[in-house]
Amino acid sequence: MSEFLIRDIFQRSFGYQPEAEFRIEQATARREISALGQPYFDVDDLGREHFMPIRLENWVIPFGVVSVTARKNIVSTPMVERNGSVHEIISINDYSINIKGILLINENDYPEDEVRKLYEIFKINAAITLRSAKTDIFLVGEDKVVITEIPLPVTPGIQQAQPFEINCLSDTIFKLEQ
Repeated sequence: MSEFLIRDIFQRSFGYQPEAEFRIEQATARREISALGQPYFDVDDLGREHFMPIRLENWVIPFGVVSVTARKNIVSTPMVERNGSVHEIISINDYSINIKGILLINENDYPEDEVRKLYEIFKINAAITLRSAKTDIFLVGEDKVVITEIPLPVTPGIQQAQPFEINCLSDTIFKLEQ
């Protein structure tokens, strides 16, 4: 049984450590499938297991991480001769989704084919399917996103790896009444 420290997770995620120390022991048994049917684990082409695989169209992003930002559209109306304002929740905005990963190859070369595959997905000018245990919670029944940008940071002196990000917005299908 292994354990991990909550303060280490806070440090990596938010840049600071809480004062209190908490420990969580990991159970020996693990769930393989999320409540919405997505696998929690997958194996890459070299047989290495990774947690929470991300599928973008038919491409599994090995060792990728995904974050979701949910924001509401709120109209605030200031009150005359009173403190504060009235807030009306209008709707939930599109979800902003960020995927980070590193394209790797085992040869002493640049991962050109992998970058090309990423670019081919970026060039699709339509909503595409995104599946992961985390995003399925927010993209209930839709699972469609539109890619807005793919930053490829510089990697001085490293030729077998190319870090990347994929920024996308959720795409909901609306049925307009006539």
